Amino acid sequence: MIHIEEVPNIQKIRNKFLFS
Repeated sequence: MIHIEEVPNIQKIRNKFLFS
């Protein structure tokens, strides 16, 4: 799992998983 430290990266990764 990703750490909350990378908030900006989480949004990008979330989009990849949601739009995967």
